[in-house]
Amino acid sequence: MRQLTAVEAAALLTTEGTNTAILELGDDDVVIGTASYPLPAKEHEVWGSYPRGGGYVFLHATWEDYYSRYELRRSDLEQALGFCLAPERVSSAALTDDSLSFDASWVPLYAIAEIVFFTCWFAAAGLAAPRLRRRISLVLPALWLWLLVALVFVRFYSPAFFDGDYFFQRVAVEYVGLLSLLVMLDLTVPAAASLFVALAFISAEQLAKRHSATGSPSEAATRSRRYRRTTGALLATGMAIFVGWRTVQYVESRTSCLQELTALESRVDVDSLDRALALPRASACDRTARPVRSLEPAVREAVEQILGAKADAASGPPLVVFIPTQSKSDEKLFLRRHTGSLYVDIRKVPEDNGNTTDADFLSELTTEDSTSSRFSDLLSPTVLCGRQLELGRHRVTAMVRIEPPR
Repeated sequence: MRQLTAVEAAALLTTEGTNTAILELGDDDVVIGTASYPLPAKEHEVWGSYPRGGGYVFLHATWEDYYSRYELRRSDLEQALGFCLAPERVSSAALTDDSLSFDASWVPLYAIAEIVFFTCWFAAAGLAAPRLRRRISLVLPALWLWLLVALVFVRFYSPAFFDGDYFFQRVAVEYVGLLSLLVMLDLTVPAAASLFVALAFISAEQLAKRHSATGSPSEAATRSRRYRRTTGALLATGMAIFVGWRTVQYVESRTSCLQELTALESRVDVDSLDRALALPRASACDRTARPVRSLEPAVREAVEQILGAKADAASGPPLVVFIPTQSKSDEKLFLRRHTGSLYVDIRKVPEDNGNTTDADFLSELTTEDSTSSRFSDLLSPTVLCGRQLELGRHRVTAMVRIEPPR
C-alpha cells in the first residue's frame, strides 16, 4: 500500500502478463494502471507461474476485474525505462472494463475514512453496551451484528479484498474485517442460540404481563416465574439434545480419523516411500499440485499405496501425508487424497499448506507425536487427527480431516 518506484513501474510496463498500461501521459507526470504488484525476486521465494522480469516477480493484486492506479514523474520513469515515452504508448481504454480498487494518491483519504469508521464503530459499541446489561442473552447477537457492520464496510470500501483470496489494499480495516469474519463464524451458532433464549424469555414476560391485567400482582409474579421455569426447562432440554447429538458426531468422526491413521501405518513401508520420493521436481515457476494419474507408473503405484486409493477411484476421508525430501529439510513431499482425486507436489510445511487452520494444526503436530481436535472444538465443522510415523529413515507426518454429517 504505497506508491510505486520508477524502477518498479518500468519493470511492470516491460514485462508481459502483468496487465499494466499507461493511462495518461502529461508533460511532467505519468499515470499507469495495473492488476499486479512487484516483489524483488531475490528477497521473496514465490512459487507459481507468475510473470518475472527486471529482477521482480509480479503477483496478482486481484483475481477479478480491478486495477490499481499510480502517478509517477515522467522524467523518472523515462530514465528507468531508458527511452522517452511517446503519446502512442498511452492506452487510456486498456482498463475501461475494470474497476478501480486502489489509488496511491488517495492513501491519506483512506486513513481519514478508517479513522472516522473506527470512531463511529467503537462509539456504537459503547452506546449499546449499557443497554444490554439487563439483557445478557442479547450480548452475543449484538456482538455478531456489530462485527457484521465491519464486514459490510470492508466489502464496499475495499472491493478487491474478498476476491477468492484476501488482497490488502487499505490501512487497517481489512485486518479487522478478516478477524471479524473469523469470529463471526465461531459465534454464529452460539449467537443464534442466545437470540432464541432472549426471544423465549421476552415472550414469557409478555405473556405474564397480559395475564396480570386480569389478576393480582402476586398472581402475575407467580405466572411470570412459571413461564420462566418452563421456558428455561425447554431450552435446557433442547441444548442437552443438541450437545449430545454433536458429541456422538464428534466421537464417530474422531474414531474414523484414528482408524484411517492406523490403516495408513499398516500399509506404508520404506520401499513405497522411496519410490514416491522419486517424483520429478517441478520447476520453480510451476508449483501446482499434480494429479497422481499423470505420474510415471512406478511413482503412481507407490503414491496410490500410501494413500490407500486408486487415482481414478479415490475414496475415503481427506488424507494428507508429508514425507521429508533429501534435498532440503524444510521441504516435504506432499500427498493428498481429497474429493475423489489424488494429488502430489513438493512444498514447505506447514507454512505452504494453503490453509491457516491446517497450518496451525501441523505446527502443533511437529512438536508432538500425535494430536487431534479437542472436545472443546465440538461445534467446529471439521475434526482433525494427525500422527508422526517412524518408518526406517523416514519420519512421515499424516493428517486426516473429517467433516461431521449435518
